[in-house]
Amino acid sequence: MNKLALLKLEFKNFLKLSKIPILIFIVILIIIIRNIQIPFEVFKENKNISTFLTLSILLAISYAGVFIFTFGFGRKKLNNIYHRYFISPTKPISLFFIELAPPFTLSLLGTISYGIFIYLKFHPVSLSIFIFIIIICLIFLIGVLMCFFSLNLILKNIQVISAIKFLLIFALSYFPNFVISKGYPVSILILGLSAFSAIIFLTGIILLIKINSEKVILS
Repeated sequence: MNKLALLKLEFKNFLKLSKIPILIFIVILIIIIRNIQIPFEVFKENKNISTFLTLSILLAISYAGVFIFTFGFGRKKLNNIYHRYFISPTKPISLFFIELAPPFTLSLLGTISYGIFIYLKFHPVSLSIFIFIIIICLIFLIGVLMCFFSLNLILKNIQVISAIKFLLIFALSYFPNFVISKGYPVSILILGLSAFSAIIFLTGIILLIKINSEKVILS
């Protein structure tokens, strides 16, 4: 079976098993929509804070997609599905990216759709800054997916991954309000989030490329 056929099959199986996660993701987006109007109205005159809020919210939404759509990784690990990737005629790295394509696509669609909604409704940033924010979210999304997938492959205790995922979702939820209330320089915070996204991306690439088949089989 060629790579395109495998990709189509992966999307088909993923969507068939993800009806409830997709519904949960949509509900989360609706809840966030109903609660973001006040912050943007309060800080609409401060472009730096508006930029920071937009970036923080879209990063959180990107992560929410990853959080929801990657629970199947643990189930596949327990069923030893990933062991087969290393005896397949297709290169394991190709199978890894095929595996990541559906959660990446759905998370990205949610992030972009929500970003367009924020941009058209509140106009918090210029178009060029909005495109920059979407690119940062794209980098972050790819990086987080690769990190979680790699850790899921090599760690024996998948509960550790679940704990990290839960901690991060709380951190991303409370981070914007916390740092704004503390009066930290917003331009530094924007730069910090951008750098953090780049670091996550590079870490994900390194982890995925360096995956050892022996560690996966023994984990």
